[in-house]
Order: sequence, then C-alpha cells, then structure tokens
Amino acid sequence: MRWVCPICHSAKLAPGRPRRDDVRRYCLPCSETSGRLVERTCPSRDAKTEKRQAARIAREQRSDERREARQAAWLSCWPGVLETMRSEWNDLAAWGADGRRRLRLAAFTLRVGKREWASGHAWNSRFVVTAGTYRPDALAVLLHEMAHVAVGLSNGHNGKWQDVYLKAAAEVLDHDLEAPANSQGMTSSIAAAFTPEWMSAHGIEVAPPPV
Repeated sequence: MRWVCPICHSAKLAPGRPRRDDVRRYCLPCSETSGRLVERTCPSRDAKTEKRQAARIAREQRSDERREARQAAWLSCWPGVLETMRSEWNDLAAWGADGRRRLRLAAFTLRVGKREWASGHAWNSRFVVTAGTYRPDALAVLLHEMAHVAVGLSNGHNGKWQDVYLKAAAEVLDHDLEAPANSQGMTSSIAAAFTPEWMSAHGIEVAPPPV
C-alpha cells in the first residue's frame, strides 16, 4: 500500500499495518524540517475505514428506525387495549349494582404518557388515567380509579374502597389476593399480580418486540 506524506506528498510502499517503529510510516525529510515526526497516511486504507464506518452508522440508523417504529406501534395500540379493559371491567361483580351504574355513567379520559409509571384521578362523575409505558402499573391504576368511582369518592382510600379494589382485582386476575399492609402499597401489589403470563393470555405485550 502507498503511504503518503501529508506535506510533500512523497510516497512509500509499506504493509497495510506497518509497525509503529517502521521508518516507512514517517517522512524523514519533512520531520527534520518541521522538528516533529510527520506521519504518512494511507489513502486507500483510510477510504476503506471510512466506508466501513459509514456502513456501520447506516446499520445503526436503520436499527434505530426499526426500534422507533416498533415502539410507536406498541404505544399506538395501548389506548385501545385500555379502553377494552375498561369496558370489560365496567361489569365486574365486585362493583355491585350501584358501582356498575356509576361506572357506566362516569366520563372517562385516557391519556398515554412517555414515563414509566401511570397516574390517575377521579372526581364527581369523571375519572382520568394517564397510562405509562409499564403496562401492569397502568392496568392497576385504571382499576384503582374505577374502584373510586364504584364506591363513591367520599370513601377515599378507606376500608370499603380497599375491599372493593381488592375484590375487583381478584375477579380480573381470577385468583385471590392478599391485602398489603397499607393502602399506599395496594396499587403496586396489584400491578405485580398482572404477570407476563396473564398479559400474554389477554393479548397484551408487556414490552415492544425486539428488533
């Protein structure tokens, strides 16, 4: 391969990877003139290196684009899944007749956020859920807010709300659940019960498919 001096453009033939102490790597006349070692470059090798780097960057960009497309598709189907769950859960026996009536009359607003965790709020005859990317938590928060509407907002997080919330979760999950030590840990406990097996059985992807 031709190794060319960047100053005087004189060339020497040398292997593609000469040793660091190979004199052919350096232009000795220009080094003597400048007082510093002037290293030759290999245009053909540099061109191949740039081509490989460009191909690697293009592959990474294509991979990123595919990942983003799958992420977008995964997120776009999430509101429909939650709407379906809410519609099905409106008729849970755990709510009781009055609770089911309140839920059918309540206005529901669904938002999808980019954060991991979900949040929700219920007031009067309306409840709002902002679903995060961690789907078990979003399902637990949806059930949490539905329980508020079913028992009446005046009950807050009291024993009645906890009992109905737990019964509804047990009905959805089809197995009994143990009540956590305090109401603050209840939603997290129920979120953990939405296992990958349950999600898969209900056609819900826990995470975007791999690229």
